[in-house]
Amino acid sequence: MFRRTTCDLESNCFPFAGCSDLAGKQERFLAGTTQIDVVSLIAEQIASGIQDAVGYWLGRVERELASSGLTANEQLRAIEIIVQEYKETTEKVQFRCAEA
Repeated sequence: MFRRTTCDLESNCFPFAGCSDLAGKQERFLAGTTQIDVVSLIAEQIASGIQDAVGYWLGRVERELASSGLTANEQLRAIEIIVQEYKETTEKVQFRCAEA
């Protein structure tokens, strides 16, 4: 479903980076950057991860809506299953209602 790093939890890997020789790369990277650069990099990676996750879930919904062999009720049921899977995966019990 989601991309995962091959690093174990005890390593010093960022979730968006490879694991080979990362400690040395981190030190060299951090030595030549400012705190603002690091914060910007982290923010960009977080935004990218969010975009990937939203794309994944909406892509699944879109695929069900594009399925020509399903009736409207079957499409709705398939989307309900995707929403339930999302809630279980993210441990969300309830969504906040959108306001117009």
